[in-house]
Amino acid sequence: MTQILGGDLTLSSQLGRGSTFRVRMMMSRAQPKDPGPTERTIRGYTGDRRTILIVDDDQAHCGCVEEVLAPLGFTLFVASDGPECLELAARCSPDLIMLDISMPGLNGWDVAHRLRADGVADVAIMMVSSEAQEFSAHALSANGVSDHPHDDYLIKPFELHELFDRIQTLLDLNWVYDAVPTEQGDPIAGAFADLPRRHIDTLRQLGEIGHLRGIEDKLAEIEGEHPASAPFLDQLRIHARGFDFERYRIALGAVGEDAQ
Repeated sequence: MTQILGGDLTLSSQLGRGSTFRVRMMMSRAQPKDPGPTERTIRGYTGDRRTILIVDDDQAHCGCVEEVLAPLGFTLFVASDGPECLELAARCSPDLIMLDISMPGLNGWDVAHRLRADGVADVAIMMVSSEAQEFSAHALSANGVSDHPHDDYLIKPFELHELFDRIQTLLDLNWVYDAVPTEQGDPIAGAFADLPRRHIDTLRQLGEIGHLRGIEDKLAEIEGEHPASAPFLDQLRIHARGFDFERYRIALGAVGEDAQ
């Protein structure tokens, strides 16, 4: 099924230690957006270093969030339950608490109310849950009065741009981005602008749908017919295997301008 969808499946296994399966494939966006500044890679933020407390009994989820936020320059603390969150919040003075709702013992709502009752009023609290109805159910207290101990929320699973948007708003951050890719293309492409137009068109079409296996097969075919184009084709392979189809498209554009 992975191959039918244009992806790639690999397995590495070591006796007595375990196996690793890797699936790579191009997935369509649920909500396509026009390219803009938010599409650029965030490398950090300006101003003082901020502290984020991640609270979740799912260690895999905590690890994923840590992996995303640590390179951006945040100071991170992790708690696996409510009592540990209360202890760390008093000790590390976070700027933001990402608080999971479904936890054993004290759930996220209990912890959030306890934090506010303890006078933690200037710390942003972002509730996180896989159940959207948990937020609407907690919107009003029993007497119909607003009962919001949190400042924002996220529904699992969330996309990175959603996480970054929430953090930017809650902490009033200015992101630092990578330079915007230019349309100049890969310099190596210019030396191989004599590839037939039919090959360029096919490669472009395969890139549009993210068909990795089809791209690799086509590159092998072209390399057999045009051995001198191998360095350029290797660049395309690197872009495709990394699912960096923006650079893949730019490189093809540089060649396609002069292709016959």
